[in-house]
Amino acid sequence: MCMNFAKKSDKIEVLTPDGNDFSFIVDKMYNDKDELIDVAPHAQMTVKLNVGQKLGEYTILRKCVSEQE
Repeated sequence: MCMNFAKKSDKIEVLTPDGNDFSFIVDKMYNDKDELIDVAPHAQMTVKLNVGQKLGEYTILRKCVSEQE
């Protein structure tokens, strides 16, 4: 998953091809070495998130932002 910047407590939207979209709050993130991290500072970083269910092909994750950000 690539995001420009993500951190613990961010709200992430999950957009699925079948339309069963949902969102979740990031409580834990891991890097590609399975180390617990609080921030993913750049778009090329691989992060692992527990979404709570298996995600299918062509699923899109996007960070929810307010107009103030």
